[in-house]
Amino acid sequence: MNFLNQFYAVIVQSNHKGIRNYLFGFGMAMTALLLRLFIAPAEAGLQFITFFPAVALTALIFGAGAGLFVTGVCAIFALYFFFPPYQSFPFNFDHQEMLAAALFCADGLVVCISIGVMHRYYVGYVKLADELKAALENSRRSEIELAQHKFALDQSAIVAFTDIRGTITYVNDLFCSISQYSREELVGKNHRIINSGTHPQEFFKTLYRTIAHGRVWTGDICNRAKDGSLYWVSTTIVPYLNECGKPVQYCAIRANITERKLIEENLRIAAATFETHDAIVITDANANIIKVNKAFTIISGYQPEEVLGKNPRIMSSGRHDKAFFETLFQKVLHDGAWVGEIWDKRKDGEIYPRWMTITAVRNAEQQITQFVGIFSDITERKKNEELINKMAYYDPLTQLPNRRMLTDRLGQVMAANYRHGIYGAIMFMDLDKFKPLNDIHGHVAGDLLLVEVGRRISRCVREMDTVARFGGDEFVVLLSELNADETLARSEAISVAEKIRVCLAETYFLNSQSNGASSVYVEHNCSSSIGVALFNGSEFSQEAIFKRADEAMYLAKEGGRNQVHFNESRGGLVVSNGGGLAT
Repeated sequence: MNFLNQFYAVIVQSNHKGIRNYLFGFGMAMTALLLRLFIAPAEAGLQFITFFPAVALTALIFGAGAGLFVTGVCAIFALYFFFPPYQSFPFNFDHQEMLAAALFCADGLVVCISIGVMHRYYVGYVKLADELKAALENSRRSEIELAQHKFALDQSAIVAFTDIRGTITYVNDLFCSISQYSREELVGKNHRIINSGTHPQEFFKTLYRTIAHGRVWTGDICNRAKDGSLYWVSTTIVPYLNECGKPVQYCAIRANITERKLIEENLRIAAATFETHDAIVITDANANIIKVNKAFTIISGYQPEEVLGKNPRIMSSGRHDKAFFETLFQKVLHDGAWVGEIWDKRKDGEIYPRWMTITAVRNAEQQITQFVGIFSDITERKKNEELINKMAYYDPLTQLPNRRMLTDRLGQVMAANYRHGIYGAIMFMDLDKFKPLNDIHGHVAGDLLLVEVGRRISRCVREMDTVARFGGDEFVVLLSELNADETLARSEAISVAEKIRVCLAETYFLNSQSNGASSVYVEHNCSSSIGVALFNGSEFSQEAIFKRADEAMYLAKEGGRNQVHFNESRGGLVVSNGGGLAT
């Protein structure tokens, strides 16, 4: 068969056209004539049989037309060369010779026509065979491509086919994997087997209307796996239409986007978190600001365009030294975060406190890519803390330290005095003739007097000393860092006490106003009784020191008031209002 195809391709389907075929046919007739003359003399007969192969070959190779032409040529050759008179045109035909020539021509005609018909049939056969072979090759190639496409699709997409009623007819392995159902559990079931209940009914109505009209639907769907877990898929549903344009089945191609949905949800949460009441500032690895939120603008006063690309040091208050920031930065690098209080400056120049968290963000290679700072304005908190501290440690009327604060400071001074071998002193003092002022002019005047007393006492002592109010008209003075010699320390304490006594004995001019009435000026004279006790830190307790000073104060009151009384273990010294000393 291959030989025939090659022969046909080379010989029969040759490009010889027109007169060339006839010349080749004539050549074949001449070849047959020469062979006949070579084989036997002219009188031997059988001349038509000699030419018949030339006719058949010519018709076969060069076509029916060339074969008919050679038939006529061979008939002339036969009559000329093989009928008497030989090799002469005045023929002497008898009826047998004429019948033989006619029969040769008829046979040639039949053979040429038959070969022409066979030639046409063979051409059609070969063409049909080639077309079938090409179609088979295309079909095989299409099957291979389809298998490759299916393989590629199955590796990356979740595929399912349903009929027009939604019954599943095919699912691939990825569909089974993500849904956790086997193929046998899915095929023949309605697609609602994986419905999560997340989407409203109107969602599916819109979907069905789209594909029922022959249009492609694309969207995101949340499905439920066999174990009850939810997963998201990006879905494209393609309807397959019949010749009338009606859907006959649907192909759903899905991609798992569960992780993307989780990321989107986290981004939404992060975006909402970013715009909280806490200020957020994000810098690159070089500490240049790349993003801030609205709270940052509200707290700092800076618009985003004013700080982007700049270092946060533009907001530095100057309250922290270089060592503070070096420690902070090392903490962030070593531990990944720093939390604490820091003072910064607003755009308008106001210094304010922040409570700040600075976190380092690292990539997969553990290289720092950003720093995130989250801070809040704690100005009000600091004010409240200061107010609470004042309420806890300061007298609300005179703003002097109260008993708690004095006790705390006395403990510190006792420890320091004991370390350095020096003395300190406690003074208890009580105002004389304070009650008549309250009774006559009211508590407003009494409060004004107490405030003025606190001021006068504070002016008589050093900054390192403490003036406290214990309540009512009782004041306490703590003198720290007196002399290491007890006698000299006692002399220093008595000198300060006498200075206070003299100052408090001066006339008071009080301007009082009550219940919206006009101001009333009150002139008042009062004195003080002061008790003094030394300590050097070796005492058993603070209460023992307080008790000694308190006893000295009562001795001063019992001794006639307006006096300073010194308490020591051996006895007492009294300094009178005239400045003399007595034992």
